[in-house]
Amino acid sequence: MMTYATAIENAIRALSASNENDETIERLQTLAVAIAKRNTHKTSDAVKAKQAEKRATARTEVVNVVAPIVRKALTTEPATIKEIFERCKGLPEDFTASKVQYLLLHEMKDEVIKTESKTKPNTYHI
Repeated sequence: MMTYATAIENAIRALSASNENDETIERLQTLAVAIAKRNTHKTSDAVKAKQAEKRATARTEVVNVVAPIVRKALTTEPATIKEIFERCKGLPEDFTASKVQYLLLHEMKDEVIKTESKTKPNTYHI
């Protein structure tokens, strides 16, 4: 399989042999340099660590706001995610039932009891 870089190199060679289209050759060389730069660019470990820390901080902030609301919606009676989500008042606008379920299963897993069912939706309670 031919890569874009190889195709560009072939085009440059072909145009150079015909001694035509100097402007096209210059554009192709610039494109070849850009592709090579894109292919060699790697994110450093420090940048990756900083991005991970930023995501973790943002996640913690969301959990600190949302978890108390979800805790109030949980009862000792088993309820589906849909029922729990409907009881949650004051969640951020972009918060969906799926996000509530993720929160219950990951961030609040030590507090919540999950009851699995093969024929019905899973239920959750405290």
